[in-house]
Parts: sequence; C-alpha cells; structure tokens
Amino acid sequence: MNPKFVRVGKNVWSMRSTRFQANGSPMTGILAVDYEQKRTRKTIASRIAGAPPLGRTTGLYSVPTMTVRMLKEDSEQFAAWLTTTAVNSPANAGSLAFFKTNPSYADVLFSFSLQCSEASDPLNTLTVLASDCVVEGKKSVFDNGAGALADEYTISALSLVEKDVTGQRSMYSTVPNALDALAQDYVTIGGDRSPGRATILDPKREIGWDVRQAYAYSNAVLVPKGNPPATFAIRFDFWDPAQLAPWTAFSSKYLKRSGVIKDGKAYALAINHPILQAQPIALQACVVAKIGGLNKSDDEGTWGSTIEFLEYGQPKIVAQTPPPVIGAAGANSFDVPTQQQADLNGLREQQTSRADGAAKALTGATR
Repeated sequence: MNPKFVRVGKNVWSMRSTRFQANGSPMTGILAVDYEQKRTRKTIASRIAGAPPLGRTTGLYSVPTMTVRMLKEDSEQFAAWLTTTAVNSPANAGSLAFFKTNPSYADVLFSFSLQCSEASDPLNTLTVLASDCVVEGKKSVFDNGAGALADEYTISALSLVEKDVTGQRSMYSTVPNALDALAQDYVTIGGDRSPGRATILDPKREIGWDVRQAYAYSNAVLVPKGNPPATFAIRFDFWDPAQLAPWTAFSSKYLKRSGVIKDGKAYALAINHPILQAQPIALQACVVAKIGGLNKSDDEGTWGSTIEFLEYGQPKIVAQTPPPVIGAAGANSFDVPTQQQADLNGLREQQTSRADGAAKALTGATR
C-alpha cells in the first residue's frame, strides 16, 4: 500500500513529488515528518532597575523533536535495515557475543534526508538533511489519513539543514564569535588532541600578600610575598565506546604522572586551551597534581575523569616594595604601608608613655 499524500510539518505533498533516504538508501511508506530547531539564548539583564537588557548570548543550538511516521510493513523493513547495519558495524566487532548477534537498531547512526518538489509549481521545493541521527523511540499508531496501522519513530538529530529555491539555511552558527572560541571542546598537549570533550574547571591564580596587622588596629601593612602556583582542573567526558582507546593512550602518555618522561628526564606539560592562555591566568606550563579515575556521570551513558593541575615555573624573587593606591585622588604619592608603620610607631610611643606614667604614679602611691 502506498499513501497518496505525505505531510511535512504543516505542508502536504503528493507522494510522487517526495523522496526520502537514510544513508542514501530509499525509504518508502512515509506518511508524515515533523521537526523543530531551536537556539536557546540567555538574556543578560541590567543591574539597574527598569533599564533594558544588556544583550543576549549566542545560544545553544538543538533539534529537540523530530518524528517520522511510516506504514507498518515499511517500518519493519526500516528496522531490519538498521539491525543489519548494526551487525556489520565496526563498532560492533568488540561487543559481547550476545550483542553481536542481537544488536540494537537504536545504536545505529544514520543521515536522513527528504526532498519535496511539485512539478506543477517549480518554485515550491524543500530539501531537509538531518545528520547524526539515532532512533530514540517507537510508537504504534493508527493513521487516519492512510486508514492503516503505522509506526512513529522519534529520532534524535544533531543538526538540520534546510534548502529551497532561495538557498540553504541553518540555525546553528558555523562561525563562532570570540567568546564562543574560549569554549573549545578539547585541549592539546605535545600536538595531541584530547578525545571526547574537555572542560576547563575553576582556573584560579592567588595573589600572595603578607598581612601585618597591629593589635587593636584596623587595616594592616601589606607586603607582597610572591604568588603561589595557579591551579585548575580539566573534566574529560566520554559518551562513545570508540573514545575509550584514544583516552587510554592520551592519559597514559601525559596524565599518569606529574610530567612527561623524555630521554630519562621529567618535563612539565604545556596544555593548550584558549581559557588557560587568556588573561589574567595566562598559563605557560603545569604539572599533574591529582588524578581522578573514570566515573559514570549520569544514567544516559556519559563517563568522565577529572584531572587537577598546578602551574609550573622557575622560582623568582619578588620585590618587597608595596604598590601605591590606584584610583584614589592624590593617593599615588601616598605610601600606605609607610604611613601605617608611622602610625603604629606613634601608637607604641603612646602606650609606652602611658605605661611609664602609670608606673610612676604607682611608685608615688606606695611611698
């Protein structure tokens, strides 16, 4: 049975004017296709009450929903094709015996495309390409239009591209802005790119001060004492079994010890990532400080490992001259620590004078 019409969103096309493919192979018996794209943005509010927002972020792109409804017999052929693809997949070669012979068609990645063009209206055309698709759900339904049983597949796609007579359109950005570039999904060490996704966590540089505060005195004398090493961590996340072998090789080479051993010598790591090289952190080299093993991040199958690092650098002498105050009127010529020390000396003289006076009074009273 072949349906006479196909619905794509709110538009209805004749069956003869449509073509559907999965990985380039024809799909038949399709009754309806629905899809949605989003760029979820965050509006940045002003701190001033009543003022308009300051702007909005670039946004997170997603394809939240995509469904394909097809006749029951065609659905069975589609599921059989996916299962055969899963059996012959190289990723299935390392599976347990049961899964080799009983693979899940929901594990197969495929591309989905549709083309619609009415001969009577050459300007009315539509092409949609969905990439990196997987089946996430299947529901048996009765299609009233076809008057037959059907299956409705829920499909997860990573991206969609639409094309018509006016050209190609997509909602996702192919040219990231400067802020998005900081959110690079990987690090490189020694020219090797980390597998999976890498997220820089809490890069921090502490400024070292020797705080010299007198008893019963507000504020204190501040003397620079040098900065301790900067700290940060990297969270490595994995969701594809194929990422495990590259992670084992990458972590064994660079992350099992404090540094890299080469020619019998230990070397610090130069980890390249825009956040680590950006001001004010500006890290040049680091060593491994703490190693976290693989752990399951969620129930959907994400695993990860968190590695902590310390900045590495040759010790150097820091001048003990305190900086002047910047931004206060006339304060640049005011030596704050020197004035505090003078006040402290004056307080000590007053305390000494009072103590001497009390001692003399006490001596006179006892005579």
